[in-house]
Amino acid sequence: AERERITASGEVELVQGGRRLRADRLVYRRDTGQVEASGEVTLREGDDLLRCRRMVVNLRTQRGTVWDGDLFLAREHLHVRGKRLERLGPGCYRIVEGRVTTCDATPPPWEFRARQLELTPEGRGVVRHGTFRVLGVPVVYVPYFSYPARQERKSGLLFPRFGSSSTEGFRLKEGLYLAPAPNYDATLWVDHRGRRGTGVALEGRWLWGEGRKGKLYAYYIEESADYRYQRRLDRERRRWSLEYEGEHRFSETCFLRATANLSSDRQFYGDYGERWGERCQESALTAAFLSKRWEMAALCLEARRLEDLRREDDTTLQRLPRLRVDWALPGGWALLEMRGAYDRFWRREGPRGHRLLLEPTLSLIHISEPTRPRLISYAVFCLK
Repeated sequence: AERERITASGEVELVQGGRRLRADRLVYRRDTGQVEASGEVTLREGDDLLRCRRMVVNLRTQRGTVWDGDLFLAREHLHVRGKRLERLGPGCYRIVEGRVTTCDATPPPWEFRARQLELTPEGRGVVRHGTFRVLGVPVVYVPYFSYPARQERKSGLLFPRFGSSSTEGFRLKEGLYLAPAPNYDATLWVDHRGRRGTGVALEGRWLWGEGRKGKLYAYYIEESADYRYQRRLDRERRRWSLEYEGEHRFSETCFLRATANLSSDRQFYGDYGERWGERCQESALTAAFLSKRWEMAALCLEARRLEDLRREDDTTLQRLPRLRVDWALPGGWALLEMRGAYDRFWRREGPRGHRLLLEPTLSLIHISEPTRPRLISYAVFCLK
């Protein structure tokens, strides 16, 4: 049995495939594949790194126990520390009296601490009887919490948002994140706003190939009949908003871009805006832009609707639509360009109109040197 046992001390190094183990003292049993290392112990496997005070591990089964361990998992970019770490198999760990974070700083800005942590081969972390800490201060106690430890997106419940205000009372917002495919995802929200009511929201993002992308956010709430405003204005009980931003490239020379900001009433963003800029915005823009280019010409079609959120104003002038055409005809000694634009101006109340603009431009070219053309004169004629 002694011949199957190898003992070494000093700066010991054991290499097996992609694993490299270093320790002050090491005992290796050839018959079972078990290694016991102590002192300053480091184990590197690929980009993963483990530091500990003592380790007992079986190199054949990859199962073992580590005491006072500090583990970095590169694929998940995860820092794990624990009083005792048990490796139950490839990529599977159980940590007793441990802490976990994705932050590289020491001390980390945030971390989970728990009596027991688990990491699964599928890249999921499980916290049991833990606390979420910010700058070392416990913020939330979680009896049980499961989260994706890897950087890849995973479907599941998001961390809830909660708060309180004098106008709404207690607020709780909980989201369900859905990632059915790498190129699109969605989030379903339930937004409880105390005395005001409970709303629902849908948020989606997608990317279809090169140049086809977009995002959408829709919100709906039916406010409580008991909720009162100091000034009702044009608010109704059923309130909603729709925000959209997208781009579709048909080819390298043709694309469509659109944005939309629609709401049930002018006060919606002031009442339900998540950011300060949303609550204070004075207008909402909805627009679509289509562009097509040829070798010597270009066409642009645009429609814009601007809503004044400060007051009810049916006199705001809208551009529905605007058409612009640019065309050029080069010659040996001259360049003829034609720029044309048509605008239709519309509003609910007040004068409406049309505008046609034509700008033919003739440029004469004089060659003063064989390799350097120089523009010496031009004439511009405008017709409106």
